[in-house]
Amino acid sequence: RTALMADSDATLVGEVTRLRPQLSQDGKDIFTLATVRVTELVSGAVGDGDITVALPGGRVTFQDGTSATTSTPGMTMLRPGEKGLFFLKAALANEIVQGGQVVWRPANPDYSSARVMV
Repeated sequence: RTALMADSDATLVGEVTRLRPQLSQDGKDIFTLATVRVTELVSGAVGDGDITVALPGGRVTFQDGTSATTSTPGMTMLRPGEKGLFFLKAALANEIVQGGQVVWRPANPDYSSARVMV
């Protein structure tokens, strides 16, 4: 965990309150925006209130009723109500941005340690 903290912009304990799967702007990828209620900030700064964490994968349903699902090997999708220790980096300017809000992503590039369950 020490190496993950060193590579993270923020480390926090939080609870997932909402999931919003979406298509990327180019329509080629699916990602899920997880709303996380911060219950304890361990290191870094995330501002006040809930934060948004972008994770690869998810399931989207299209207007015609069909759906598409993608997943990342080794990663389990978050669920509302889950609590965990999150190691996060701020998304880069060319990554996912939601209405000017800072969006976070897991610190570990393989996403396997986005959070440690508590």
